[in-house]
Amino acid sequence: MRRITLSLLLAASLAGVPGADAHRRPAADCPDDPAAAVLAACPCEGQATETGDVLPWAEHEDYVRCIRQAACALRRAGRCLRGDEKRRLVFCAQRSICGRPGAVVCDDPSRAALRIARSAERCTARGGSVTQLASVCESWAPSTSSTTSLPVTTTTTSTTTTTSSTALATTTTTLALSSFGNDVEFPFASIVSSGVLLGGPILVPQQTTLTHLAVITKFDGAHAELALYASDEAGEPATLVAATDPQPLATGRNEFSVSPQTLSPGIYWLLGSYDSDMGVGFAIAAGAPVRYVEHVVGEPVPARISAPMGYAGQRFNYYVRGY
Repeated sequence: MRRITLSLLLAASLAGVPGADAHRRPAADCPDDPAAAVLAACPCEGQATETGDVLPWAEHEDYVRCIRQAACALRRAGRCLRGDEKRRLVFCAQRSICGRPGAVVCDDPSRAALRIARSAERCTARGGSVTQLASVCESWAPSTSSTTSLPVTTTTTSTTTTTSSTALATTTTTLALSSFGNDVEFPFASIVSSGVLLGGPILVPQQTTLTHLAVITKFDGAHAELALYASDEAGEPATLVAATDPQPLATGRNEFSVSPQTLSPGIYWLLGSYDSDMGVGFAIAAGAPVRYVEHVVGEPVPARISAPMGYAGQRFNYYVRGY
């Protein structure tokens, strides 16, 4: 698999950050789905703020510019995108509703085609029907949380009164296992130094039973501890919710099970620590907060964090899974 390098202009903003020298020329593989990586770097709903909230795009062109820049970065970084793929991403972004409040993709029978309408009322007033698409390109869509199936076995008991015997019936219920956070692989690697517990915020939008903590890495050969923290009143990582024991890492997705527990909707912080320098998938995101504390893999993770160190400008491939 090809190894590629990309010079990132992060030296000024990363001064004093562990592993900052490694950020200048991170090594990465092309993502499995480069187009999905571009869309994940530019969410349709907007960009993450320092508090972990989503700030809507000020203008449609801001969204298109983000898509264009992300696609060009992948194009330059080892030709991860073909020229026609890059052009289609920009074409479909230009013909999307991202950054256009109230706009909809309208199925217009008079044209036998899809078009952008300024509002649902304008769409239906001309005989059209509102779709759930984000772009007139039907196969194109912003990234969403992935969903798989988690089989859960439950046992029910029924009693037969005529024979005084008890019959046990086993049924299998399938629950939707969803991901929250950055679960679409980013194109580049951030080299996270050993000796720190570092990460960023993730939004859990609904009550969820937590089952896994996860990270996407660019190479293997290290062990990791992941820890999920609830936010304090200031929005900073504070109280430990769940953590893993040291786990060996493989290249790509690493999903580690934890004891199931209920998460209330809100902003959480998922931090990772490694026993050797590790490449974690990341994307440049203006204002996105990063927090870290000193930590050595093998020691208990802090039950509570106070006064973490931090900087801004990156989102990492950390996410949680649950149902």
